[in-house]
Amino acid sequence: RLLGEEGGVKALLIAAVCGTLLIGPPYIIFPLLMTVRQQGARWAVVTIVLAAYAVKLPMIPLEIGFLGWPFSLGRSLLTLLFAFPTGLLVEQLMRRYEILK
Repeated sequence: RLLGEEGGVKALLIAAVCGTLLIGPPYIIFPLLMTVRQQGARWAVVTIVLAAYAVKLPMIPLEIGFLGWPFSLGRSLLTLLFAFPTGLLVEQLMRRYEILK
C-alpha cells in the first residue's frame, strides 16, 4: 500500500532512497522488484528504484577517489533528478500498454 497508488510522492521518495542504498547484482535486484511490483507497487516506484540503483551510495567514496567529487556529485544528482520524470513516463507508457492488451 505504501508503494502503490495511495503512496503518492512519498512512495517515489522512498523508492529513490531505497534504490541508492541497494547493493548487490542485478540478478538479485530484478526478481526483488518483480515481487514488489506483484505486491502492488507502482511502475514509477519500480523504475525510480532501478534508476537510483545506478547511484549506489556505498560506491560513492570509490567514485570520488577516482573521478573527483564534482563529477560524482553531478552524476548522482542528475541521475536522481531524472529518475522521477523517467519513472512517471514509464508508468504512463505501461498504463497505455496494459489498456491495449
